[in-house]
Amino acid sequence: AVQCAAPRLDPEGHCVVLAGDVPLLRPGTVRRLVDETLESGAAATVLTCVVPDAGAYGRIIKDSGGALRRIVEARDATPEELAVGEYNTGVFCFRTADLIEALGSLKTDNTQGEYYLTDTVAYLVGRGRRVEAVATSDPGEVVGINTLDELAAATILLTERGA
Repeated sequence: AVQCAAPRLDPEGHCVVLAGDVPLLRPGTVRRLVDETLESGAAATVLTCVVPDAGAYGRIIKDSGGALRRIVEARDATPEELAVGEYNTGVFCFRTADLIEALGSLKTDNTQGEYYLTDTVAYLVGRGRRVEAVATSDPGEVVGINTLDELAAATILLTERGA
């Protein structure tokens, strides 16, 4: 989807990319993500969340100094990587020119045979560009909805939020 939209993006600006199945995401969180990207000068910033068990979500892999190096999808992760509790929420802010460049590097050499947007992180880091991670403290805000059970759980969260 991002590759299809890329030709219509202003390469001089920034863009937010997010999954359509996270309806509880707060506008203030997206604003914080954008602000962090603009203030840090990062090529990209990814919204993350830390939980005891990240399940099937892609893991945030950092170096010993805490710098984001890459995102590994759970299906492609080693047991050590699966033990990481910080996961990718699927919400990004990119400097558009860097996103467009990185999209051109994507390959389908993974267990799903798909293009992973998350591979743009390793591409950018590998070229010396900074990619930041900003964590949300509210896992309920980034819960994905793909099943009726997940919809029911999200409805409860939304009700508890008072919306």
